Amino acid sequence: MVHFMNGTDDAKDEAQTDPAPKRPSSPPPDQDLLTVFQDLGHDLADFLERKTGAPVHIQTVALPHAAAPSASATTAAKTLASLLTFSYTPQEIKEHLDQFVIGQDEAKKALAIAICDHYGHLKALQNDPSLAQEHYQKQNILLLGPSGVGKTYLVKTIAQLIGVPFVKADANSFTETGFVGANAEDLVRDLVQMAGGNQDLAQYGIIYLDEIDKLAGRADASEISHRGVQNALLKLLEETEIDLMAGHDMLGQLQGMMEFQKSGKIERKVINTKYILFIVSGAFEGLTDIIKRRCHLSTINLVSPDASVPAATTSPPPQTAAPSLLQKVVAQDLVKFGLSPEFVGRLPIRVSCNDLTTADYARILRHSRGSILHQYRTSFANYQIEIYFTSAAIDLMAAWAAEEKTGARALVTSGDRILREFKFNAPTYAATRTIFNLSAKKSTGL
Repeated sequence: MVHFMNGTDDAKDEAQTDPAPKRPSSPPPDQDLLTVFQDLGHDLADFLERKTGAPVHIQTVALPHAAAPSASATTAAKTLASLLTFSYTPQEIKEHLDQFVIGQDEAKKALAIAICDHYGHLKALQNDPSLAQEHYQKQNILLLGPSGVGKTYLVKTIAQLIGVPFVKADANSFTETGFVGANAEDLVRDLVQMAGGNQDLAQYGIIYLDEIDKLAGRADASEISHRGVQNALLKLLEETEIDLMAGHDMLGQLQGMMEFQKSGKIERKVINTKYILFIVSGAFEGLTDIIKRRCHLSTINLVSPDASVPAATTSPPPQTAAPSLLQKVVAQDLVKFGLSPEFVGRLPIRVSCNDLTTADYARILRHSRGSILHQYRTSFANYQIEIYFTSAAIDLMAAWAAEEKTGARALVTSGDRILREFKFNAPTYAATRTIFNLSAKKSTGL
């Protein structure tokens, strides 16, 4: 309020008794952020209207704000408590994986052992905090094998079993700077989101990075950025602190601004990656050729120079199955493929997944809890149809899937190839019991 003094006593008394204008107080901590931004928007609109003489409208949107602990926060706390009393054995984890993923026994064993060692160490830390002062070598895992053999399914199933937050991403989507494409550090921030904002739980999560072979840097300049992404991942794989408020995160910046308005300072929130387990995978096409050359040269070098070498020794090595070759991979093979030695060194556990055989496809259909047949039964049940598949039908679906050579996803392709016409006409079979005998390539309604 502005007072014009006219020299009278009444005016003086009024000026003395009228309270001085107070600076608007900061919004209380529990005030909705949307209301705050609406007030700021109105003030800014009034200012611009006075300056420009034209009507100005500023639209505000809802922003997340601090709230009372939610059900998800309570669940995260319970998950953390359960994780810190980890009690699974490698055999129990493998038995659980056997229900979902067919075959890949060596991969299951390696994953189960690494998981038990990693989370068993975290349990030991609770009993003896002094262990935190010792050097801890994380057992980050490299999975090699063709697409569709169950690599992602294995990791996702383990994460669901032990209840840790899980983030999956494709390595090909990352760039060195993050200005175009994703930034490697965003993986850790995504993990916090998956943990419902619980940083204590997120620091024990699992990050799964697929298509890691696409980061292989070769001699040409176009692959230099891929080497840069490898370097950006190095610090994450071992131990570093990641700022949860990214410079390119506009929402985070706005929340930081509101925090500064309330308290006069911004608290830096970071998460340490020391106990985040990283699992990376890739098909690594062409790696078997590198392994073949190394194994063949080793065979030649074992021959004594004085010995008579049969002509067959210098001929190309016999064709070896790709799965057995991937099992023989060593660090130098991966370096020749295009991964940096430092990156390979931070992935000490290496295991390969085998190609699926026709018998494997049939076992997936019959025994896996993730079998596509369960989905088909549900689909037909929507039309009050009970559907059954004969052994011959399952074998035929498996054979057609094997011909596709695209992994377990081919079972969906073969299923669609077989069932499309029947699905289209499903309403006409309502309230029937249908048996698919695909050896006869037709359905018999009973």
